[in-house]
Amino acid sequence: MREVRSLAPVGGFVAGAAGVLLPAVAAACPVCYGASDPQVLSAYYTATIALLLLPLLLVGGFALWISRASRRAAAREIGAARSGVNEA
Repeated sequence: MREVRSLAPVGGFVAGAAGVLLPAVAAACPVCYGASDPQVLSAYYTATIALLLLPLLLVGGFALWISRASRRAAAREIGAARSGVNEA
């Protein structure tokens, strides 16, 4: 049986080499750097901050959910122990 190899490492190498050897091509588009209107710059900054905070909020929300679920489970166990009921 023939082994199938992925071209992803080759593509990554080509993209990295192009970024190092041709920095003008790899630079961001001139529309982003050419924006001098204060409203456009404000929108760029706001979007950047939102995208930076999004992963932190997702991880924090997940941690809060785990914490609350753990506390509820502990409270149920304490309540069951006090009432003498065994939950399976």
